[in-house]
Amino acid sequence: MKKYVKKVSVIILALLVSLAMVMPVSAASVSLNRRSASVTVGKTVKLKVKGTRKKAKWSSSNSKIATVNKNGVVKGKKAGQVKITAKIGKKKLTCKVNVKKAKSKAKTNTNTAQNTNVRKVVAKGTTYDHGITYEAYLYNDRTIEVEVTNGSNSGIAFGWSTSDFNMAVKTTAGTYNIPVNVLKSVENGGVSYQRVQPGAKSGWIITLGNKIQGNVQSVIFSGIYPLNANGLPTFDWSSRTYINYSVSMNLR
Repeated sequence: MKKYVKKVSVIILALLVSLAMVMPVSAASVSLNRRSASVTVGKTVKLKVKGTRKKAKWSSSNSKIATVNKNGVVKGKKAGQVKITAKIGKKKLTCKVNVKKAKSKAKTNTNTAQNTNVRKVVAKGTTYDHGITYEAYLYNDRTIEVEVTNGSNSGIAFGWSTSDFNMAVKTTAGTYNIPVNVLKSVENGGVSYQRVQPGAKSGWIITLGNKIQGNVQSVIFSGIYPLNANGLPTFDWSSRTYINYSVSMNLR
């Protein structure tokens, strides 16, 4: 009888050991490597299932915010929160993922851009006074073109003398007066003096270089107009009527 009981006990013990060896890992031990995670828009984070070799079926609660592939790689699409689920058999494991906005790159200040491979206008300003249209164009090579269009019915003159014609450039670092003799005429090849007929356009080029610091905000044009009988600027300096003028072209 004792031998029989002993034999049965050995058999039961052997069966228990065999069952322990072939039994799958308990579902309670299966888990994700993260319960929560953060990812930036456009970036990825990888989730892994621990405690089993079975393949998981991955899904996202909102694929517009984040997607997940068959390997558990989560990619941020837009800012928000989403739940990523890994399904193994009947077991579901979840991870809360917070998708953050990508940090915006600092914008290059095109006002002072030095790339002169392609010369282009980066800012411009326009104003109007006594029938004359004033325009200023800032280029990426730090030159400014100032143009005047004569809308009056008589010729006008600029730069006859330094007392009747002044130009200044206002920047974030201060205001700089531009001597008349360093202005290059657009049409007259370096002569600052300009006579502009009715309906015509003329102008000047200002080379800023490195002496004028800061980002250009505006160009200020000032001086004296002789006026004709109709109260419009004229080229006739024998006129007894004059007016001081000052116009500002704000560059945007």
